[in-house]
Amino acid sequence: MKRKNVVLTGVLCAAVALSSQLFIAAPAMAKKEEQKKVDPLTKALKEKYPKHKTKVASPKVGKKVFEAYDLYSADKVKEALDLLMDINAKTEFDKAYLNRFIGSLMAGEEGKTKQAIDYIKKAVAPAILNPREQAEGIKLLGDLQMQEKMYTDAIASYKSWMDYTGIEDKNVYVRMAQASYELEKYADMIPLADKAIAIADKPDKNPYVLKLTSYYERKQYKNAVKVLEDLVSLFPEDEKWWAQLGMFYMLVDDYEKALATMDLAYKKGLFTKENQFKALSQLYYNQNIPYKSAKLLEKHVNSGEVKRDEKMLTQIANGYRGSKNFDKAAKFYGEAAKLAGDGDLYRKQASMYLMIEEYNLAIAAAKNAIKSGVEKKGSANMMIAEAYLYKKDLKSAHTYATRATSDPSTRKTAKGWANYIKSKATQQGIAL
Repeated sequence: MKRKNVVLTGVLCAAVALSSQLFIAAPAMAKKEEQKKVDPLTKALKEKYPKHKTKVASPKVGKKVFEAYDLYSADKVKEALDLLMDINAKTEFDKAYLNRFIGSLMAGEEGKTKQAIDYIKKAVAPAILNPREQAEGIKLLGDLQMQEKMYTDAIASYKSWMDYTGIEDKNVYVRMAQASYELEKYADMIPLADKAIAIADKPDKNPYVLKLTSYYERKQYKNAVKVLEDLVSLFPEDEKWWAQLGMFYMLVDDYEKALATMDLAYKKGLFTKENQFKALSQLYYNQNIPYKSAKLLEKHVNSGEVKRDEKMLTQIANGYRGSKNFDKAAKFYGEAAKLAGDGDLYRKQASMYLMIEEYNLAIAAAKNAIKSGVEKKGSANMMIAEAYLYKKDLKSAHTYATRATSDPSTRKTAKGWANYIKSKATQQGIAL
């Protein structure tokens, strides 16, 4: 049987309590123990239960428990449990004491958690254990219930522990908030996380993360932004919050802050996901910084951090077109068109080539658009006609201008161009 890596709460205390019953402690040892610093739980229990008189197990039960502990220490857990199961406890205290010990041992054994829960429940139910044993039993019960996904029961046990001890514990509040999350009681997480934050000796990111999760699940993005701002302020070295804050600014349409935060996160080298590079590129574009948008996306498409597909290549092309880098825009429209077989992207490529007076390339791109079934066929024919006109090939220009008259969207303009080209050809004595 594999033993879990679990601290068996209170087992050592039980053994020490037992040994104090069976043996007389040396005065020097007693004095040394008195000088030890009292832990917060012991202090709280002494203050809450000042008149409590320590109870001990009966000699018969105590002796058997001590033997069982020796077996456990020798890694003979099965033998220890067998010995404990054979004990016939008479008094209510002996029964509770024994159940707690059995439950604690079972808690460390693979596959015995539910049995451990049953024993710990029976141990703490009468509320007759010594205060520390009772407190540790209740706490262990909550922890085991969390392990077994008994979240409602775990919350009840943790509340019972706080009521019994009078202690507000940060980690217990965090566990209760986590249990509430598992139960999809997202609103309940906030007051629990807030209490954990309020009583913490130093900032702990866990309750903040739980608050963030609660607000996100309920689509309260403005509140989520406030939590992320706290995380960035309190834990600046934890770099992932910067990028997340930028993304959440986008969710609340605060694009200026989104851009500033995402830009800083990028410069710090904090991006680890494709969507972060894409989001920053889109922010640059939306904030009228198209060149940066295109340059950033091109870099990370080339590095493989962003998938090289028609959509990304088109976005790069749009950025370069917006910044009047028409040659690069043409290049990326062409790459996108080739990947997707998209006639409209070839048409856009042709438009870019016309802008930089690359007429042969414009003609080739526009013809590719027509071959690829572009919807705006008239527009593609007009681009070819324009390119041929600038090349002074009036016959070809007239041919494509005439073809453009077949498309209702370009008919009027195409007729005007065709007449103009015909007139120019007549002047130059060129037969069409």
